[in-house]
Order: sequence, then C-alpha cells, then structure tokens
Amino acid sequence: MILRRATAEDTEPIARVEAHCSSTPWSTGAIDGALDQPTATCWVVEDPGVVAFMLGHHTAGVAEIHLIGVHPGHRRRGLATALVERATGDWRARGGVEAFLEVRADNLGALALYRALAWEGVGRRRRYYRDGVDAVVLRKALS
Repeated sequence: MILRRATAEDTEPIARVEAHCSSTPWSTGAIDGALDQPTATCWVVEDPGVVAFMLGHHTAGVAEIHLIGVHPGHRRRGLATALVERATGDWRARGGVEAFLEVRADNLGALALYRALAWEGVGRRRRYYRDGVDAVVLRKALS
C-alpha cells in the first residue's frame, strides 16, 4: 500500500473510485477542476492502482474535506483513517487551525470513523442531499 499526494494523472482513477462510493459522484471534470486549485489537498492510496482518495482544500488556516472514497473491495482496512490522518497532519504542519466536513446523517460508518478521530458535531444542514437526507457538519481542531 502506498499513500501519496495525488497528481493530475490521478483524476480518472479518483473518479472511478468516486463512482463506486456515491449515488451522485463528482464528474471527472469537477475532480480535475478541484485538483487544479492552488488550495487543493488530495491524497490517494494505491494497492495497486488508486483504491482510495481524499480531496479537500486548505486556506487561511481552515481546511475542508470535500470527498473521501474507498473502493468497496478495499474497505475496513483503515484506508479512510490513514487518509484523514495524513491530511489533518499536513494541514496542521502548514498552520491549519481547524477543519470541517459534511457527512450524510445516515452514513453511520463515516460518522463513527470521524468521531473516533476526534471530529465533533457542530451543526446540521436539513435536507442537504438530493434525496432529502440531512448533512451533519463536523469540525476538528488542528492546533
């Protein structure tokens, strides 16, 4: 297993993993556009080929996770934990103060993961997702 920063060449492999993880996946173009931003933070896990990723951004001390995905055949191996810990460590090293993310209220596995990593609930966005499910807003202090 290799955990490394993503490059532009990872756009399509990330999109393939994302297609397995979301009912409304980001397009290849959207992922490519996000990776092209100077504030982008993206890590991938290869085993071999991209099997997991985390995409977010960091600016002015505040970071946000936008997408995280692990191919179904590679789940329950600690890959999401490794990605989140690598990103938050990187953000902390670059002067990050806090990080945020939104997660579906019905995604109990993700909620358990983030709570185990000391993310705290700070809000709720009612009917945030297209199917009417709420989003839980989580925050992690980085300093």
